[in-house]
Amino acid sequence: MLFYLPALNLRRAPSFYKRPTPVRLERKLQELGSTRGPQDLEVLSLTEDLARLLSDQGDFAAARDLQEGVLEAKAHLLGEEHPNTLETMSELAETLWAQGDLAGARRLGERVLDLRARLLGDEHTATLAAMNNLASTLRAQGDHAGARRLQERVLEANRRVLGEEHRITLTAMNNLAVTLWAQGDLAGARRLQERVLEVSAQVLGEKHPATLESINNLAEILRAQGDHAGAQRLQMQVLEGSTHMLGEEHPHTLRSMNNLALTLSIQGDHAGARRLQERVLEANRRVLGEEHPQTLAAMNNLAATLKELGDQEGAGRLQERVLEVSRRVLGEEHPTTQSSMNNLAEILKAQGNHAGAQGLQERVLDVSRRVLGEEHPDTLTAMNNMAGTLRAQGDFDGARRLGERVLEVSRRVLGDEHPDTLTAMNNMAVLLFEAGDREGAIRLLRECLLGRRNVLGDTHPYTAGTAELLQRLEAQSKDSQPGG
Repeated sequence: MLFYLPALNLRRAPSFYKRPTPVRLERKLQELGSTRGPQDLEVLSLTEDLARLLSDQGDFAAARDLQEGVLEAKAHLLGEEHPNTLETMSELAETLWAQGDLAGARRLGERVLDLRARLLGDEHTATLAAMNNLASTLRAQGDHAGARRLQERVLEANRRVLGEEHRITLTAMNNLAVTLWAQGDLAGARRLQERVLEVSAQVLGEKHPATLESINNLAEILRAQGDHAGAQRLQMQVLEGSTHMLGEEHPHTLRSMNNLALTLSIQGDHAGARRLQERVLEANRRVLGEEHPQTLAAMNNLAATLKELGDQEGAGRLQERVLEVSRRVLGEEHPTTQSSMNNLAEILKAQGNHAGAQGLQERVLDVSRRVLGEEHPDTLTAMNNMAGTLRAQGDFDGARRLGERVLEVSRRVLGDEHPDTLTAMNNMAVLLFEAGDREGAIRLLRECLLGRRNVLGDTHPYTAGTAELLQRLEAQSKDSQPGG
């Protein structure tokens, strides 16, 4: 399974085109710091501005160092409970989140929420913002139920205090929709996102960037439901609007271009996807630099498309570059590094280098287990990918053990009808069939087909694939019976 990055942008949006350069800020900091000292509040404020700029440019390590220094100074000067100190703590949590340090981000997020709730009350806008940020971290950790509980509280409070049509209420609705999607409730996510879009279009206008974001998010849900043509229509609308309103090289425009490319690729138009992804990569390289996380994501996505086009050598070169830079800039355990390692493994497997692919997948699985836990959705995906490689090498027993573990955990953690559980069910049925247990495979496929019809509908490609496989196995079973 190849990973495409990213689909949605739900945290603080970077402002690449509005802030001064690091050199100008550093010069101003030096001048002011030399006369006032490093713990002057204006110096600390400028230091935070520099940290935000570095974070926007993808230099999370440098941003973190600055933010940790500012937090320590503010806690000493103003106290831990001062609003300015809590804001710094919240921004540091976002930087940790961007670095992949979800446990650290969660600890800080919980502290911010606890203090704001106690000092300001449960329904203060700052408290609700802290609740929303913590929910995003919980979702990234795989705690979808915990994220949903917080987001439902945020949405209910915002509706009551600010009203249904307030921008912050719409953001809360959007965030809850993403969590419902992660839980496998595509229908519920779609209903919420359609409501967000309806209100945004009425209040802000159809061409407003927030409305375009709503259209983009709805398109992602349609694609997950298998309505690729519907998703493509919406994404073309978003791309046209973003290009006109924001410019061709704005991050929102590039993201919409990337999402359209993925939809084209899913529909088999890999050449069209490649053209768009090359434009995204060229713009990101020019605007953000070769080593920015968004550039690495664009490189990753183009490599995946090259693989689908049969250019294994070109895909391998790009993916090796992504992995080398990700390791150096983001660290071995960052999600982007792990995704690029997984994708390089898929390319090696396509080239017939199963041993090399297995070595990379073992490292991905080890990191995922250690950092995210045995039952995190990303760990289950890594386990599923490893099972596929073992199967390709003829190790059916090893593949079956992993497949059984993935299915067991998915049923318990995600539920029987979550799309990921249904995928695990379909994969396990294939392993059972190859192990000679045709009847067991048929039973599992029947359960899988029923679930996919309920969740995805009869016309979804995954539903059709399961139905076709089940029909083939049932025909073989009938033919093998006496008198068949």
